[in-house]
Amino acid sequence: MPNNLKFIVTLLVLWSTSSGVGAQPQAHYSVGESQICVLSDDGEVTCTVSPGFKRLLPPSNLPQLTAVSTGDSHACGITVDGRAVCWGDNSFNQLDSPTTSLPLTQINAGHNHTCAVDTAGQAHCWGLNTNKQTEPPAGALFTKVHAAFTSSCGILVNGDISCWSTDGERAPSDLSGPFIDLDMQTQGVCGLTASGNVVCNSLINSLVPVLTNGPYIDLATTFGAVCGLKDNNTLDCNTARYSFTGLPDFDDYPLGESFVSIQSVETGFSGIGNSREFGLIGTTLCGERFDGSIDCWSPSALFPDLANDSASSAESTIDMRLDMDARIYGVGSVEIFWTPVSQAGVDVEVEIFRNGVLLERTPARQSYVDRAALTDNVYQIRLVNDLGLVGSLSPELVVNTQSNTILFNGELPVSASRQNAFTAESIFTSLNSTAASRGSLVYWTIESDQQPLIDGYEIELNGQRVGFTRSQMYLNLQERVSSCLRVSAMGFDGAVLDTTHLGSSCQ
Repeated sequence: MPNNLKFIVTLLVLWSTSSGVGAQPQAHYSVGESQICVLSDDGEVTCTVSPGFKRLLPPSNLPQLTAVSTGDSHACGITVDGRAVCWGDNSFNQLDSPTTSLPLTQINAGHNHTCAVDTAGQAHCWGLNTNKQTEPPAGALFTKVHAAFTSSCGILVNGDISCWSTDGERAPSDLSGPFIDLDMQTQGVCGLTASGNVVCNSLINSLVPVLTNGPYIDLATTFGAVCGLKDNNTLDCNTARYSFTGLPDFDDYPLGESFVSIQSVETGFSGIGNSREFGLIGTTLCGERFDGSIDCWSPSALFPDLANDSASSAESTIDMRLDMDARIYGVGSVEIFWTPVSQAGVDVEVEIFRNGVLLERTPARQSYVDRAALTDNVYQIRLVNDLGLVGSLSPELVVNTQSNTILFNGELPVSASRQNAFTAESIFTSLNSTAASRGSLVYWTIESDQQPLIDGYEIELNGQRVGFTRSQMYLNLQERVSSCLRVSAMGFDGAVLDTTHLGSSCQ
């Protein structure tokens, strides 16, 4: 596979599995965006992280765990007494696990949120909740839960799969079981039956042919592929019926090779010890070999090797200028974004100031949510590294939550959707609306070669953010006529790539 990214990480993994249909592998590892964590039989966690991501390493006082799960920029585990413990980034309260009255039995970390199940079957979720992905259905009891990007799903005690999200038309649909396992991607959910069949929802089935070479003992879904581990421990995958650069193909994954277990990496994978090269978000598949090593595969890289773009010294990194932008989610809630930081072999953090007061010092991600914003806010940021060097303050980002205005250094931010810095032809090719039984269905088309760059679409109605979806359609239930509906294509770093609108009242 000369054009594919292949990562090989040799870690000691103590595993146990049994043969036979429906006997699921017991994975003692978890792969996140920039980390692989391994749980030994004595409850100790060992994590390997990409260069510049030392902040994702578990704390030295981490207690013994019975389970571990890694997400985008955080990880969580279950202690021997059934409590949830998390570490990493806390920009969206990912580390603020709730105190439960009953011990937890299973946990799964997603993009920026986590879900877990207690001994009574009650689901508990915490973290980013833009699409109610942390609000499981009341009264429902589960055997297993899974947290993805902007949605969550779980296996009910009767074996059916139930999902919760308000992510427009891309919210995964429920599946009738009974199932013993599930896996999710942005385009939907798949389940594994006790008889070894892999069943996916209609959206995935419309993209990827159904797996029919079972029975299977494990499953993993990636963006553009569905894979199963057959009962003889060999890998079998089907890939998307259509293709564009970066989607997986049959030769991207090691079909027919033997594994103990498999899992997908939903948030992308920056490659342990591989100069932080990126494959297409959500296309990485990892598997545990019988010798204890973990291999990961991803299609051809769509993003440059960031290591070659990093600054030549710690001092030059600290002096980087960081452009800024913001999104207003209503009075009292503002998310600010900044240019992604290239590390120079040292840990770099960002200090966020509002009106001259330090709000937080956070790892060098790309955004920060101020949940206690004022009406008038002046934000500035600066870099701080582990050598004690402090960069200069950035120019001012002025945000007024009442008038919904944003200015950076006295001008509109480059990516400000309100002025649409990109031409309408750069991404969007059409935007249409048709009457529905309730409200209207809005749908759009884009340039196909731009799809790999898009994280999702933000929906604004009459100047107010009403939703976020990864589908190319949105059911507008709020207003039929005399409205301005604006759709913005969002990049993975939170930047607005292009904006289009519908409605006579739009300016």
